[in-house]
Amino acid sequence: PKGLQVETVLIRDVQLPDVIRTAITETKRREQEVLKQQAELERFAKEQEQKVKQAESELRAARLEAQRIKALAEAEAYKIDLINKTLAQSPNYIELKKVEQWNGVLPLYTGGDNIPMLDLRSMKKPVKKP
Repeated sequence: PKGLQVETVLIRDVQLPDVIRTAITETKRREQEVLKQQAELERFAKEQEQKVKQAESELRAARLEAQRIKALAEAEAYKIDLINKTLAQSPNYIELKKVEQWNGVLPLYTGGDNIPMLDLRSMKKPVKKP
């Protein structure tokens, strides 16, 4: 083969027309804006996902609390029912409870028919003589 073989070409100080430079700059600016909007959209989606997870967690906690309250109420109702059945079967149950609760100290006053009686013995103080 005859002719000229070019292996390398070096071009320096290429000046593109203003229209092309503006178009390149505008294209890069739009690409950057698209990337920025995509990043913002991803951030927003993650925030919304976190809010959904938080709401689901709060809902689970509220349901568990409701179950706990219901279980306590059912246990209290069962206890009351048992006490009522016991009272119906054994009229002395109340007296037993009184004895269990008594601290061994006699009351300071007792009475009936709206006439209070005061036990003055427990209030007696020695009288000092001059």
